[in-house]
Amino acid sequence: MKKLATIPALLFVVLVAALSGCKKTLNRNITLNKSDKNPYGAWYARTQLDWLFPQAPVFDNTESPAKISNGNWPQLSLLTDGFVSDSGHALYMVLTQRFVPTAEEWEHITDFAATGNSVWISANYFGERLTDSFHLRLASADAGEGSLQTSFLFPTDTGRFIYPGFGTHDYFTAFDSLQWQPLATDENGKVVLVASRDTAQGHWVLQSTPLCLSNFFLLHKQNKTYYDRLAQLFPDNIEAIVWDDYFRRPVRPKDFNEWSVMTRSPALRWSLFLALLAATLYIVSEVKRRQRMIPVLDPLANSSVDFVKTVGRLYFNRHDNADL
Repeated sequence: MKKLATIPALLFVVLVAALSGCKKTLNRNITLNKSDKNPYGAWYARTQLDWLFPQAPVFDNTESPAKISNGNWPQLSLLTDGFVSDSGHALYMVLTQRFVPTAEEWEHITDFAATGNSVWISANYFGERLTDSFHLRLASADAGEGSLQTSFLFPTDTGRFIYPGFGTHDYFTAFDSLQWQPLATDENGKVVLVASRDTAQGHWVLQSTPLCLSNFFLLHKQNKTYYDRLAQLFPDNIEAIVWDDYFRRPVRPKDFNEWSVMTRSPALRWSLFLALLAATLYIVSEVKRRQRMIPVLDPLANSSVDFVKTVGRLYFNRHDNADL
């Protein structure tokens, strides 16, 4: 009986040991999805827009910006108060790891801003079209899981914002100080947030630390104040916000294809062109039929002479001159 009584006790000890060894691991998947409540999702940033801009309804965009016509976003026509997006009171917000628009998409985004609207792009990597258009240069900082720290330049009493998560981010190495104003730096004093000084063609804010808008960063200690300070960079008359979910997705189901990705880079595009040209020249040069080698034929022998010689030798050997 004593042995049977010790079995439940042993099972209890094994269960406690197993549960104590199961540690909760941090979800390190960086999604920046507005619906994800994981550490690197953007659920908090998306839901707080209703509080930061109480007069502005938020529209979730999943379509290409190339569908914008003359600065008018199709979704904004659904507003009940008759708002028109070319009035200069709209905010287009992009949160992604890589912002690489096509030529048509970039043209429509700049047209949207040219009507007086605001554009907020937060990304680790900005495509060449944006950097070349604005004469910007960026470099990559230390990518790892240690910490990420940032602080505003104006005012200087806002303090530092830090969290113990991924520190992956880029920073601006060169920009036109007459066109762009640096607003925030990282722990090494590198500029990670700039805003356009001339707002006649729209209000631009470029942020190279998208992880600062993740749930992990904003919900760590008092970092939500950082988000409040960012919202103050935009005009008070924002009447509509477009939350972009198009550039965040790695696959775009309608107009995404492998060929467009390969031809997006000029260097890769020229390499493919030269490879196709070389293959075409090789096929054209090799398609011609090669002539087979003609064998050397011996000339035909005169068999009549050989026949006469053979018959002559026959009669000569038999000495049958009368018959010959």
